Amino acid sequence: EMTAAGRKIVLEVDEVERLKGLPLALLGWEQMLRTAKRDVRATFVQVGVKARNFTPATQQDYEAVRAEITEILQRIESAHHGAVIFVELPTISVTQRLQLWRRADVTVFTPVREGMNTYPLEAVFARREISPGAIVLSEFACCSRVLNGALRINPWNTEAVAAAFSDALKMGDAERQARRARDMEFVLNNTAAAWAERFV
Repeated sequence: EMTAAGRKIVLEVDEVERLKGLPLALLGWEQMLRTAKRDVRATFVQVGVKARNFTPATQQDYEAVRAEITEILQRIESAHHGAVIFVELPTISVTQRLQLWRRADVTVFTPVREGMNTYPLEAVFARREISPGAIVLSEFACCSRVLNGALRINPWNTEAVAAAFSDALKMGDAERQARRARDMEFVLNNTAAAWAERFV
């Protein structure tokens, strides 16, 4: 269960592997907390999942990324108690993801390279009947070119990631509505097959 009483929820759900950029998101969050002029009433919840095609060959990469995440988590928690939560799951279902997307005020995706990934589209769709959330999206994400309402970032640029976190948390409802409308049009008017053809 994702709880952060009285605080906004910033959420990232992805696989614990190098190309997904989970440590880069944490570095951006740490930078935002460090430079914020006032107390940040938000918690970054990062859900790390074992790679879908996990094999013994990927174990070393997984352990290296997990160690990097742990180091950054400890640093953030030491300086900003309650500002970050890391949850590790062996798998995550579509139903679980949709529930998480609905809870988040801001959803984050920071891959440095990837194949087809529908998670950002799920995040848009999940909130279609409730107040919109903001999306921070890597320019390297496969759906970056079609989600025009997202705040696009280069995940390697820590200052840019920090600024996007700050902008997303401060974004007013009117801007969130306008950005969601741009993205929702694409999500609702394109079947999974039609969307996949754009990236094959």
